[in-house]
Amino acid sequence: MNRRDLLAVGALAALSGCLGYELQETERVADRRVRLAELEATVEAREERIAALEARIDELEGVLAASESSREALERRVDGPRVNDVALVSAWDRLGDVAHRATTSVDRGVLATIAVNFTTPSVDFDSERGRQEEAAQRLTAVSVTLSDEEGVVETRERELRYFVETGRLGETPVLFDTGGLTPGEYVAEARVRDVVAGVDSRPVATRFAVT
Repeated sequence: MNRRDLLAVGALAALSGCLGYELQETERVADRRVRLAELEATVEAREERIAALEARIDELEGVLAASESSREALERRVDGPRVNDVALVSAWDRLGDVAHRATTSVDRGVLATIAVNFTTPSVDFDSERGRQEEAAQRLTAVSVTLSDEEGVVETRERELRYFVETGRLGETPVLFDTGGLTPGEYVAEARVRDVVAGVDSRPVATRFAVT
């Protein structure tokens, strides 16, 4: 083999080596791109799972907040004012008349006296000053709604302010003018409201007749 042939063979071998290297490098780059795409897909899937978990956490926190709000509302209702009894009475002078003077009818034109017996919540005081400040704020509203078979006739309300130390059993009369009422059956529904706390009692009702 002459020199020219040797040079040609050497050049061809060198070219083949370069082409082989470039082919291997191209394959490695392609493999890297595939692995990178797989990694990006894995990261994206993880981010989606994290986003779903965060959304679930937010949902559970909302449920927990709603449950806590319901619990607090229930505690306020349990610890809040309560209507013990309500009745039409022949007259009212003192605590206990709601039971002792209860009656079932009133003559038309005579004032109807609805007695409401209620309990206010207990309040703890750290000092005499605290007791006085609480007394200045403690305000209870007693309301009675008078209804007949057609609907509400009238609602009247009384506001009471007094010292509350260990809870208080209270009673108050609410008066209705029956002069404009049609003879028949009526319902008096009483509620007590802690005005400062904004808590209402459950309503308690009584029936009576205007004759």
